[in-house]
Amino acid sequence: MCLAVAKPAADSVVVKALLDRYAAGDFSGVSATLDHTKDFDDILKQLKRDGPKWMTAGGPDDRARRELAAATFALEAARAGELEDWKLVQNWMTLENIYWHAPPQLIEWGCALLLKTPTPQPIERVWHLAVLAVVDRANDYEFLIGSPWDGRANPKDEIKQLNHAIARFPTERRFALAQGIAAEWRLFPTTRTGAKEAQQIFETLKDDAQVGGEAAVRLGFMQLRNRRFPEALALFDAAEERSREPFVVYLARYFRGQTLERQKNPDAAERAYRSALLVVPRAQSASFALSTLLAARGHRAEAASLVDAALAARPLPMDPWRAYGEADARFWPELIEMLHAEIRR
Repeated sequence: MCLAVAKPAADSVVVKALLDRYAAGDFSGVSATLDHTKDFDDILKQLKRDGPKWMTAGGPDDRARRELAAATFALEAARAGELEDWKLVQNWMTLENIYWHAPPQLIEWGCALLLKTPTPQPIERVWHLAVLAVVDRANDYEFLIGSPWDGRANPKDEIKQLNHAIARFPTERRFALAQGIAAEWRLFPTTRTGAKEAQQIFETLKDDAQVGGEAAVRLGFMQLRNRRFPEALALFDAAEERSREPFVVYLARYFRGQTLERQKNPDAAERAYRSALLVVPRAQSASFALSTLLAARGHRAEAASLVDAALAARPLPMDPWRAYGEADARFWPELIEMLHAEIRR
């Protein structure tokens, strides 16, 4: 007599085995497995069930490293699933319900694990910064600072993850900047309340040594949207003075070109777009803006050449304007490598 043995689904995983591989340094292999996984609810269930025992299996001396490995594994799992299954929002009359799915719950599981330590270790700051990189990529700012709606049918389910990070690392200025970005974008562009809150935060930070350049460029963009052109231009100048990061410098120059176009100053706008392309060659936003400007002035051959070059670029350069809403997502590669290095120890 033959017995039929049920086979696991093709995308099912054994989390304990993945944690063993992850703690041993097989980060790329585990990441590839997560990229092909569909059932993140099962990963969360297994972590809750098996994670505590796995973290103690290496003895007291290895406990902290295993906790970091488990929390970072959960964060990588959240990132693998975030673009497909993040949350369900239900609106009923004037009330809003948010039901968080597995990826954000995986982040919360990892966060709760690290918060159990009374005094945070320096690497925990990196982990919280990596959370920003994951959540910003998902464009979910309610996860960071809560719902903007007064009417919530399930207010107990608010997460406000940034509160945890700020409580643990109150002097980290990127967490403060993240509050402003979240306030600006969570209902953009339909609310003035969020814009006012964001503007106040950016105003406070625009002279900060750590994040002042980005705060200034984001505040300048808000002034541009409000047609306060002189104020916007002054802020773009300040952003370049305070930052050498290509992301910030490109945006300052690109936004300067946009502002100058609205001021009917095409010569200065052309110079601004060309200077932006010196920072990120063939970036599509400045290439297309400059091409449109040149075509309108009769320089059609150069305009066509700019578009062709931008479209043909391989690999496509990271366009800061296209990544503007994703904010700290750009820091993911370096942050996850720092976490991996700590786990390897």
